[in-house]
Amino acid sequence: MKIDVELVRDLHSSRASQHVVRAAVSLAEGFELDTVGEGVEDAQCAKLLREYGVDHLQGYYFGKPGPIGEFIGPPVPVGDSDE
Repeated sequence: MKIDVELVRDLHSSRASQHVVRAAVSLAEGFELDTVGEGVEDAQCAKLLREYGVDHLQGYYFGKPGPIGEFIGPPVPVGDSDE
């Protein structure tokens, strides 16, 4: 379950966002879903989300978006294998 950037953006200063994020994590745990915090831009926010039990974090704090080939390598043509 994704936790929207609007909640994450002001997490360190908004008690309302903190309560909603904690409630979302609790709800996700009840349904055995992973949680993803969107829009993480600093270490303080990442730390809070981890403390609240968010499973995965994404945002500019970790890196800017880029072509998928930079992350996983070039595509392998279908039918090419070592078998």
